[in-house]
Amino acid sequence: MPTCKSVAAALRNLADSLEKGGDAEIVQPFLNFSTSWTENAKDKFRLLADALPQPVTEEYLDTRVRLRHDAPDLDIWVTAERAEVCTLIEPAKAAVYAPLFGE
Repeated sequence: MPTCKSVAAALRNLADSLEKGGDAEIVQPFLNFSTSWTENAKDKFRLLADALPQPVTEEYLDTRVRLRHDAPDLDIWVTAERAEVCTLIEPAKAAVYAPLFGE
């Protein structure tokens, strides 16, 4: 499995290649690092979170959690399954609706 150091080397190579592209526009560039479905996903998620540039925001997307660093020209995400990295405090409850016409 790649390490932060080996991915950084690959990103430097990508940066060198992109510089050769000159002024070609890239629409919505982002990098996504995932720790889901790996052994010790929670520990790996925390290590990647610590490696991200600051500031970082948290987003909760159904079954996933995303840490996001928004730079002007590149968004960087670290995503994982919530069940793998978060602590369940209380199980979800089914919604209860009031009757429409006062039954």
